[in-house]
Amino acid sequence: MQQYKNYQRKVIFHNKALEEFEEDYSSFDLHVHTKYSHDCITNINAILKRAAQLRIGVAITDHNRAEGALEACKQKKVPVIPGIEVTSMEKKEILIYFYSANDLKDYYEKYIKGKITINKIPRTRIGRTLRMVKSYLSMKEIIEKADKYSCLKSVPHPFNYVSKGGHRFFSKKKRAGLFKRVEAVEVFNAAQRKIMNKKALKWAIKHRKAFTGGSDAHSLREVGNVVTACRAHNTDCFLECVRKNKSLILGSETRLPAIMKTSWQALHHKRKNGWLKILETENND
Repeated sequence: MQQYKNYQRKVIFHNKALEEFEEDYSSFDLHVHTKYSHDCITNINAILKRAAQLRIGVAITDHNRAEGALEACKQKKVPVIPGIEVTSMEKKEILIYFYSANDLKDYYEKYIKGKITINKIPRTRIGRTLRMVKSYLSMKEIIEKADKYSCLKSVPHPFNYVSKGGHRFFSKKKRAGLFKRVEAVEVFNAAQRKIMNKKALKWAIKHRKAFTGGSDAHSLREVGNVVTACRAHNTDCFLECVRKNKSLILGSETRLPAIMKTSWQALHHKRKNGWLKILETENND
């Protein structure tokens, strides 16, 4: 497919290429989690320090939480795009990038905060540790409510290992209209295998979607493994560049054993230290 070969030049599967674009491009890791996600224990200040060392910006996209992004936006040394990764009632995820922290705060407090739940308690310890957190909202409701704000929506890791992948969900004919309202597809996620990312790229091209890429970092060392680069001088211009599909995606996949180890440690830590009780308290506020 000639179109696919042309677009391949915009998605570069190695980190060293980033050095070639540093002078003319702004680069953001568009998928980073903090301690506010149920499966991450990374401190926000540590993420910002790491981003400063790499000379990149970050989009903080915690699972169903906005506190991390809002906290990161208070400082001005590292460019931050306020975002959130919302899990729908159908157990599918959507990344939403806002043009302003105030819009993210308003969206979160009106529609997401206090409206998240956890799957039925499994019998095994492993099952209890790996429980999925999701919102009460359907994907249609999540997107419809996001459309009230200036934002960019992207389907993350569409060919995921587990049921969270959005490819099958959005590919159904009955959801064609809903998918049209999503501007982008995450074509390069460092936590996925290269074959999955290439499938995501082809899917995005087929449906004429813009490209996003990010590390999906759940540990500090993953931050910056994949970045999205644009010729832009601020975050608003950056998101517009992505929307117009003028971005470059660069990076390399994180080794699977490292991902599994850090995710398990974070989930285990949260379970042992009462994260579920914190969630229950928040939902009762």
